[in-house]
Amino acid sequence: MTSLTIAVGQLEPFDAGALVEEVDTWIIQPPREPMIDQLLARLDALPDERSDRTPLQTRRLGVGLAALCVRWGSYLATLLDESAPLHPDAAASHAGADAPSYSLITDGEMKRMNIEVSYNLARIAQRYHERGMEGLDALLAKAAMRLPMPQRAVPMDRELAGYLVPSLVPADPSSARRHTRVVPIEHADRAIANVLAVWGWRNTAIETIHAGGEPRAPLRPQQRRLRPQQARRLMREISAKFASHYFYFDTFFGDGPTYDDLPRWPASATALANSFLGAWASAWSLTEESAPVILERA
Repeated sequence: MTSLTIAVGQLEPFDAGALVEEVDTWIIQPPREPMIDQLLARLDALPDERSDRTPLQTRRLGVGLAALCVRWGSYLATLLDESAPLHPDAAASHAGADAPSYSLITDGEMKRMNIEVSYNLARIAQRYHERGMEGLDALLAKAAMRLPMPQRAVPMDRELAGYLVPSLVPADPSSARRHTRVVPIEHADRAIANVLAVWGWRNTAIETIHAGGEPRAPLRPQQRRLRPQQARRLMREISAKFASHYFYFDTFFGDGPTYDDLPRWPASATALANSFLGAWASAWSLTEESAPVILERA
């Protein structure tokens, strides 16, 4: 068994799990402590990065949220590891209309990242419940400053918000009541996180990288799967969507009074889960933190 670690800028490297080599497969076990929790502990130990004269805006804090939940807090960190060798088919994959398209992420790897991104969002929601919006802003400011990202600020994806927020209100309340799947309060954060993960992470350019035929060279552990330009484009898209998630965080996870008629947490979880967009996440886990990855040895 080989321990896996990831270097994160100037922060202390963190545990990324372990590699078990068997005759026909590699098994990549997730770390005992989720990667997001390791990052939260390191960031909590740092001083507040905010200044009264230079408050951080949504386009910066959205990058911080994407850095925590996707870039560094999930298995994606291993697939973007700049110290790892680049998969030989990465340069050709999706290079142009006539170029062959190779799948550089397995179904098992996508499953692990889907679970982790959703779990991470739910963990951030838990922090929000504990510390409020002020505490959330302090955390995301540290993440934006200390976790390396290709862009420091990305405008929010307003189109995504235009779909997600109205999904909290059923078009036909009388009909919706007859077919409502009530989300228990203990799963409310994760149910919302599942929907946000689908539309902020899963339905992005990562699907194009996941799609395609079998690569000529086998996929291996500790291997970079995206070219730098691909990684920059991917993180820009995800950061824009997570900026939208940040801007409406209180709308989804807040339980206080509001000026509009949108349901408040935890009712927001039931409303979102029963929406058209929420149906895309209906089969996603409400309890898993991560999952092992199995790669075939060719």
